[in-house]
Amino acid sequence: MTEKPRIALWGAGSLKNWGDQLIARITEEQLRGRIPEAQFVHFCPWTNDQTLQLRFNADGQWPLQSSFDAVVVVGGGIFAGPPFKHPMMQLFCFGPHPALFAPRLFTAWNAVGLQDDTWTADTPVWTGYRTELRSRLDYCSVRTIATAERIDFRSGSLPTYIVPDSVYALPPLQPRKRPLRKRLLGVSLGSPFPSREFLSGLAGSRVAETCPFEPSLCMTPAEFVAATASPEDDLRKRNLLPHVVSQLKKIAHSVQIEFFGFGEMYGDCTLAGELSSQIPGSQLRTIPAGSNYNDIQEFLSSYDALVLSRFHAAIFAHRAGMPFVAIDPHWSCRTGSSKLQELMHSIHLEPLYWNGTAGAGEPVALSAVFERLFENRPTADSIPYAEFHQKSLQNFDRLASALLRGREKVEEGQDPANASMTSLTHSC
Repeated sequence: MTEKPRIALWGAGSLKNWGDQLIARITEEQLRGRIPEAQFVHFCPWTNDQTLQLRFNADGQWPLQSSFDAVVVVGGGIFAGPPFKHPMMQLFCFGPHPALFAPRLFTAWNAVGLQDDTWTADTPVWTGYRTELRSRLDYCSVRTIATAERIDFRSGSLPTYIVPDSVYALPPLQPRKRPLRKRLLGVSLGSPFPSREFLSGLAGSRVAETCPFEPSLCMTPAEFVAATASPEDDLRKRNLLPHVVSQLKKIAHSVQIEFFGFGEMYGDCTLAGELSSQIPGSQLRTIPAGSNYNDIQEFLSSYDALVLSRFHAAIFAHRAGMPFVAIDPHWSCRTGSSKLQELMHSIHLEPLYWNGTAGAGEPVALSAVFERLFENRPTADSIPYAEFHQKSLQNFDRLASALLRGREKVEEGQDPANASMTSLTHSC
């Protein structure tokens, strides 16, 4: 190589959400360790820094495409259509016409997941767009088999790798010995309903103006409400937190309960204070602002057990070998799935998962789920964190190799989309 390769990392790392920040940081760390000569620049649609804002021109092209060798969409639950709930999400799929996007740029999806209410694969508007997107990707890895099936990428010639979330690249930790004292239970829950501040910040009109889009690929607000306003799901969401609180009250005599918020973006810290006020004797803690992932891990590891709603908080608990219950306020009645449910299924901890609905088979009482938490029975059947850690490292090895081969093709004057990927093998 005659120059340092320039790699653009597209994600949501500028948002006040630890999951998005972790994914962006860990992706750069892992790729930098494998391609130390590369220059990495992060872009996000929601940043206030205009020079780093991910946006497209009126013709559907990225203004900085000539300045980079590759684009890596760093992961997270970014595949949300079509139809997209908001036009901004088209950016992570390379715009309204992916096949026309920056022909000389190497493009990669890395450990991409679904939004909790991503449409099912039989949605008519998907067919042409999905084919275009698949044809434009030079590397594709997704978080679960369900994701691959939903986007129907496994049927194409490009390998689609099933890999863990990128946070699994962090090394496993040894479980701590717990002191002989009253058990300390950490509780961090998310609201089933998004706050007005969150919606205006993430999907406000000002943001949409920076993103030329194809209206036929997006839902109107009325269509979105009509499609997602299930009476059954609305009732489940309204009853979920009150029921969790009622069950926590029943065990409050045997454990010390502390509430905390995992991140700022969704209003979890405010909710933690509201829930703590409903349980006499419970305490409220705060993860300090500016904490890095080691600080967050140390905070979570200070508990004997956890009750969690956030996807990456669950991964941190898995990493530390801690017993935890996953309470899922974001499970979608329409799709019958969510990213948290998929995670708990993939690590064989479904007995410690609860979403307030029957799902398949008989409904599981939350009281029974809490009993399993303290009996600690399901952990013998769970998949160790170390197994997912190794798969994550293997994915970054493959991605770095593909990026370097794509760069070599550019220097030879060939389109990276024509670079051979046949040496890569599918791994589940």
